[in-house]
Amino acid sequence: MIYALETDTNGIVVGSHVYPDGFTVPTGYIPCTKEQFGVAGTLQVVNGQITESLQAAKTAQIALLKAGYQTAINAPVTFKNAAGVTSTYPSGNTILITGDKAKSLLAETIAAGSAAWTLGKWLDTNDVAQTFTFSDLQGLAAAMEAAVTTSYETLVSKIAQVNAATTVADVQAVTW
Repeated sequence: MIYALETDTNGIVVGSHVYPDGFTVPTGYIPCTKEQFGVAGTLQVVNGQITESLQAAKTAQIALLKAGYQTAINAPVTFKNAAGVTSTYPSGNTILITGDKAKSLLAETIAAGSAAWTLGKWLDTNDVAQTFTFSDLQGLAAAMEAAVTTSYETLVSKIAQVNAATTVADVQAVTW
């Protein structure tokens, strides 16, 4: 079997065909491997060479950037409490021993108000109960929010770079 890709005048793959062995591939078709034939919609032809299409590269790179963003917003946050102890704390969607998400539990605790804050401790990422004032809770929440905001701004900027890129190499150069 001979596998071939049909392209438009811009090198974008618009079709794929299988011919019997010994068949002469028609003009305008580019012979390809069985693997390339299987992913024809993600390919283009540049200077006679089959490469990943720009749009497919953009889609794949944006997916990688979004995964990097998810990792970043769930990374531990470093915070120095009023007692002067700097430690890292679970953030974002990190599941705590209570089964709650770190950010949600912190928000609920703050929403209950300072009068309800009687525990005076918050667990860091090493499961050490650090002394925490109500102001510390608010400060940790602000640190988490700042990390998420910075990460989101980074994501938006990088996706804009990917969308502005004009080559597959330029797209793939944009990483988290």
